[in-house]
Amino acid sequence: MTDSVFSVDGILSLVHKLRQEKAQSEERIAQTRHKARVLERRVAELAVQVGAAATAKEEKGAVLAVIKGRVKARQKMFNQVKQGMDLTQATVKDCMERVEGEASERFGVVEEFEKEMMRMCEKMSKHSLACTVTRLGNTLATMEEEERTIDRRLNKIKGKGENMVGERIK
Repeated sequence: MTDSVFSVDGILSLVHKLRQEKAQSEERIAQTRHKARVLERRVAELAVQVGAAATAKEEKGAVLAVIKGRVKARQKMFNQVKQGMDLTQATVKDCMERVEGEASERFGVVEEFEKEMMRMCEKMSKHSLACTVTRLGNTLATMEEEERTIDRRLNKIKGKGENMVGERIK
């Protein structure tokens, strides 16, 4: 009987030991399942965060594209303004050159007029005050003709100057 007790006690002890091992195994399985659920939740949270990060990246990309478009538009406007200013400066420079040309031309006309006046004065000084009326009349007629010739020249030159100014204004 002792053999049977030992064997029953041994079996009971063995059953008890197996139940403990089973309980420990079930506890480990429960802990592992709990860890798996926690990890699954973390994976889901990370997936949401990655999705949010991707969405934020796309939004930032869209904002960057809009900003680049604005910069490009502003650059285009700046280039147009700069081109206009360059054109204006070139026009002003051209006008200044034309004004200088006209001024020198006018000084030339005035100088020519003064020379003609000096010649006329010299001719007048050569004539005697005691000359006859006929001679004085002839001299006066000659001088008037010279004066008309000079007037025609001046009007012609003045007309050219006005035409040049008129063309430049147009």
